[in-house]
Amino acid sequence: MLNKQLLNNTTVNTCFLLLVFALGSDLFLDTWPRKLFYIVFYLSLAGLFLLCQWTDLRVWYKRNKKLLLLILAIIITALSKIIWSMKFDTIQFLDIKNNYLHAGKLLFCSALIMFYFSRSEAKITKTVMCYASLMTFILVLFSLYFGYHESKHGATRIKLLADAATTTSYIIVLQAIIALSIIEFRFKHAKFYIAMMFACFSSFVIFLLMTQTRSALIVFFILSLGLFFGQFIRRSKMAAMTTVLIFTVILSGAMYKMKDRILEASEDISYLAKNDDNTSIGARLTMFKTGLAVSNSSLFGQSADERFAKASDYIHATYKESTLSIHSIHYHFHNEIIESLSLQGVVGAASLVLFYLSGLIYSLKRYTVTNLCSLLLVLALGSLGLTDVLFIQSNTAMVIGICMAIATLLRQDKTCPGSRTLADIPLNDQHK
Repeated sequence: MLNKQLLNNTTVNTCFLLLVFALGSDLFLDTWPRKLFYIVFYLSLAGLFLLCQWTDLRVWYKRNKKLLLLILAIIITALSKIIWSMKFDTIQFLDIKNNYLHAGKLLFCSALIMFYFSRSEAKITKTVMCYASLMTFILVLFSLYFGYHESKHGATRIKLLADAATTTSYIIVLQAIIALSIIEFRFKHAKFYIAMMFACFSSFVIFLLMTQTRSALIVFFILSLGLFFGQFIRRSKMAAMTTVLIFTVILSGAMYKMKDRILEASEDISYLAKNDDNTSIGARLTMFKTGLAVSNSSLFGQSADERFAKASDYIHATYKESTLSIHSIHYHFHNEIIESLSLQGVVGAASLVLFYLSGLIYSLKRYTVTNLCSLLLVLALGSLGLTDVLFIQSNTAMVIGICMAIATLLRQDKTCPGSRTLADIPLNDQHK
């Protein structure tokens, strides 16, 4: 008979590969990523009840209490969205209600997957890590092909299967963080480690340039520079300085490629100086102020119809000619915290803050990074959430959940060269 720990390792390694594939194919495969996500969820439930041993809970709790805080934060965030969608009816904004309901369910499922991964105490094998690294590289090449195909058919900003180019860029940033983290986790002592990291980084920069999203590119560059410099300076100062030089060259090329978008931002700022907020940047600032003005101090917020009516009245009274802001607030307020506070009330905003804080607590131990992947994810989500909303869209919420689940398995103390799965055991030994 096969022992439970071996089956646990096999299940977790299989789930890991399925999640990596679902994440990497999210922008060009229509329904399969979500189907694979639910398969992993059901495998996790089965593993949790059939394979996990429920002894030594006190020892396990002490070892994983920071992770449990993060899981709890995700569950609270998920429940806040589900409760809001069930509590408030809407006529005009049914898509928001449905997205919040599905996003909450997907985040809740991802929290249970993370709980199973932590409870199983399984390790990802070196072989599976190699497969995952190869898979991420192949999938980004497929994504680049479909993106190039879309741009050749007249799209100035590709969006593939996402609802907008900005959403696509945010998913790309999350995909890139996972890809770089897997390579860093598995190959950081290999001779070709630096070459692999730069090849992966360059692929995602090209992908991001196709979306022409300024904030996503800036956030990705800053986080990647911190990652590369921090890792390479341990090898030598020359490697760290070479990293800065290469980043400068790539950034210069990226800025040239996005010169029209940079000029557009410069023009927006000049119009803003003349009190003209009918620009992309001006409309965002108007929405920030409007969102704070119409925020509801109740526990669970207000309906989308009620918020839109208040926001429209406020903008018409305060910014008489801000037609772009009126158009934009039909969906969200372009800031994660303001969006949650204005729609979901105190519970929504507090759950989001708890998610960010618990993510940082889990990733850091005093001045030491204990989970580089989750740290980069939380920093990316927090930074991108300053100028846009990510948790409102159900597919993006699923991608965030997948990334956090994968990050659970990329913790520094999860390295285990001797761990095995069924694939590592000869067939004649599996029946003993």
